[in-house]
Amino acid sequence: MTQLQQKEEELHTDLGELENAEEILKAQEAALKQELEAYEERKRQEEEERKRQEEAAAAATSSSQPSSQPSRSNQTHAAPEVTDSGFMRPATGRITSGYGYRSFNGGNFHHGIDIGKNGRTGDVPIVAVADGTVVDSYYSNSYGNVVLIAHVVNGDLVTTLYAHMENREVSKGQSVSKGQQLGLMGNTGQSFGAHLHFEVHEGGWNGNKSNSVDPMRYIPN
Repeated sequence: MTQLQQKEEELHTDLGELENAEEILKAQEAALKQELEAYEERKRQEEEERKRQEEAAAAATSSSQPSSQPSRSNQTHAAPEVTDSGFMRPATGRITSGYGYRSFNGGNFHHGIDIGKNGRTGDVPIVAVADGTVVDSYYSNSYGNVVLIAHVVNGDLVTTLYAHMENREVSKGQSVSKGQQLGLMGNTGQSFGAHLHFEVHEGGWNGNKSNSVDPMRYIPN
């Protein structure tokens, strides 16, 4: 198993730059514009809902003694920021390979994490970790079925990548919701066992992956 993992890390290093990098960058720019517009619309709707709840709370307490409690309650109810800033796990399962330099093969860098199927039978869903816009959804020689999603987190762009999936259930330019199924865990592309390869890029994906960060900074253990 260790040899298979080592071979896969070599392939991720040698073939990890997605074949159509220029197209992805252009698509990412378009997806970012779309996602920023969606982000602003969500914020507008959230603000309208917050005001509506405040007005409803004020009306409900107008015939009783004044209290600041409704305002605090409203803030608790209007907590959609969790959607914007809190990522969920992209799949269940054990992390079989972490982010960072490898202890083998010359210490090559692994730009994401791997979540394994680990002998589980049946389908293992892969989901979007947050609301976003699909940058691209296609088949890569190295990453197999791969989906890239642009997210706006507190006004900043973050791109997530989901690779080696058995299938793809979303398309380029599509808006997706947190928890929406993107496909199933698979073994496509240069892979040696069913798993999800998951990457997070702050400021957007690029061919050199210079913006990659440890996904564990964003998702729960």
